[in-house]
Amino acid sequence: MTWDQDYLKDKNLLIIGCGGLAHAALPYLLSSGIGHVTIFDGDVVDASNLNRQHLFTPNDFDRNKALVIKEYCASHFPKARITAKEKMFEVNETEFDLQPDLVLDFTDRLLTKMELAKFFENLHIPFFYAAAQMNAG
Repeated sequence: MTWDQDYLKDKNLLIIGCGGLAHAALPYLLSSGIGHVTIFDGDVVDASNLNRQHLFTPNDFDRNKALVIKEYCASHFPKARITAKEKMFEVNETEFDLQPDLVLDFTDRLLTKMELAKFFENLHIPFFYAAAQMNAG
């Protein structure tokens, strides 16, 4: 490992939403050396996801997206700690016990993005959002 990877292995990343952008970003982030990732998504894999969410297969239909991505990442990046939360992330400061160094929002709804941005700004946690299709690209 390089100095930069040693630095990254102690970092905690929070990913909210397991759509196509998470599929593109997560393998690169883990290969860069991020040490711990917590993934939130309450949705299940559907046939309509396969054209843009390439980490899923037909064998994953009706399984939780966060859990499937966790299994994929755990097998390809065994040194990383991956935590799957099989539910939608809820903005609630009193119950927020995670300590992320960075949050990536890959959700679909603009209202959700706005709520998340305000929540993490109030906590002084770096927050990045991205969208494709539904909120532009």
